[in-house]
Amino acid sequence: MTQNPTSLTDFTVANREQVTVTVQAVQCNCLTSAAFNQTNLAAQRNNPDVYGFTVTGNPGDRFRFACVCTFQATDPLFAHYLFAVSGSNGGNFNAPEIPKELPEAAQVLFFTVQ
Repeated sequence: MTQNPTSLTDFTVANREQVTVTVQAVQCNCLTSAAFNQTNLAAQRNNPDVYGFTVTGNPGDRFRFACVCTFQATDPLFAHYLFAVSGSNGGNFNAPEIPKELPEAAQVLFFTVQ
């Protein structure tokens, strides 16, 4: 897996590569939900929330991972979520953090098969 240095939400993966996205809440409860290619995902582990999926496709196929992060009104203004992305063929990257927004904010990551 590689990350596009000019677009930190874009990744290139090998066909059938397993991807792990770890979502860490900072100064708030870890309340997330996620989907890969419009299919809901269950967290494999909670707090931090860990989501896993396999990217299967032809070269040039592009897939989307979307994660909704929920905030509560009582969370401090500097509350945020951190995203770590790793691939089974190597590569560990950070995606942009999601700052506090009420009631929720979304992170969308794109994966293109090489």
